[in-house]
Amino acid sequence: MTLSGNGDYCVPSTAPVSISTSSPLVGNYTLNLSNGTNTVSINPATGAGPFTTNVANSGVWTIVSSVAPFGFCPPKPSGTATININPIPVITNAPASASFCYLYGFDLSTLEPSITTLPSTTIFCMV
Repeated sequence: MTLSGNGDYCVPSTAPVSISTSSPLVGNYTLNLSNGTNTVSINPATGAGPFTTNVANSGVWTIVSSVAPFGFCPPKPSGTATININPIPVITNAPASASFCYLYGFDLSTLEPSITTLPSTTIFCMV
């Protein structure tokens, strides 16, 4: 019985993990997965598989137990699934106020007032 399903995901997504077996499971098994903090169960798991579930937490997931029906021995678990569930990126806006440099002067050849800014703009605010 082998666990697989590595990947990077963003909240609120969940990550699919899958368990495959070399031979069909006869009867209803319970397969328990854990990342050391959270546990997810697949129940019932029967037949040839693969058996898939989704996890919502980051970590290295392993098969921690498999409960076989009475009279059957569970297959030996192997494999891991390394899952990263990343938070939603924070988008920041432009600052509420910004400083800029401007020059105010007169064109003495026409005696018209003019404003020159670096960088050039036609939008002016007084702060």
